[in-house]
Amino acid sequence: MNSVILTIMALVLAGYVFARFEKNNSEAERVLNKYLYYFGLPAVVIFKLYDTDIRGISLYFLLVNSLPLLLMMFGVYAFWKAGLMKANFARALIILSTLGNTVYFGFPVLNSLLGPQAVGYGALITSLHNLVIFTLGFVFINFICEDEFCLKIFASHIFKNAVFLSSVAGMLISWFSISLPGTVLVLLEEISKTALPLSLFVIGISLYGKKITMGRIKELLAVSVLKMALLPFLAALFIYLFQGLTLDFQASFIEYTMPVAVLAFVVAKELELDSDLVSQSVLFTTLLYFLLFPLFTYILRLLF
Repeated sequence: MNSVILTIMALVLAGYVFARFEKNNSEAERVLNKYLYYFGLPAVVIFKLYDTDIRGISLYFLLVNSLPLLLMMFGVYAFWKAGLMKANFARALIILSTLGNTVYFGFPVLNSLLGPQAVGYGALITSLHNLVIFTLGFVFINFICEDEFCLKIFASHIFKNAVFLSSVAGMLISWFSISLPGTVLVLLEEISKTALPLSLFVIGISLYGKKITMGRIKELLAVSVLKMALLPFLAALFIYLFQGLTLDFQASFIEYTMPVAVLAFVVAKELELDSDLVSQSVLFTTLLYFLLFPLFTYILRLLF
């Protein structure tokens, strides 16, 4: 396990060092992100789902990958309704407490901990999480902000989300056992080989220059408790109750431990949420993940 986290940290650190000495690091980050978002990670998703038998997915798997998210959203909404938090913070918290970095960070971690087959389940898990967050999550945000605009924005995110669309395509290919030409599979495989290490490298680039301000530490701690403690606990609880001991449930738990997704910043901009809080949350929870990694792997061993 130590070699796994050291490898991940080394790749992230390499990206950070690159950004430190590269004058045009923001341009490099933009180009690499576009490659990953529109080519690399969709190729991983489709290639891994192609070899994953999703027909064997159980109802319990679907519940594990939806109920913890729904409970988190409802809890935030209930706290706002009771007057225990401000509307602007509650709206941001709906996203920050649920939208994990299941692709950029999750796929490489799954590959390192559980092997290539687990990445296929990771692609399916990401698709299910996105479906819940970008539908019911936006409904909760709409209730809090009481503005029809919040609900309308959902469609634009779905049709612009390349990873989500590739997940749907991969699931359809897997479900209907559609055969892809050998040349296409080779191309997808070769692109996939570049995507997983590169995604960690890009995370390192994205962390450079970001700062955590003490004035927001209480909000950051609240985000971290929900995203990095309560959400994984709920996932572990449901996995234990449903006695999910197979590889797909192991992948589910790991994906629930992921820090706040970089995509949350894009969502914040479009929904006019607190983008500064989102940016700091991405940095804070990513750094926290490295500290919590031994605990997460220990819980993984206890569960399975």
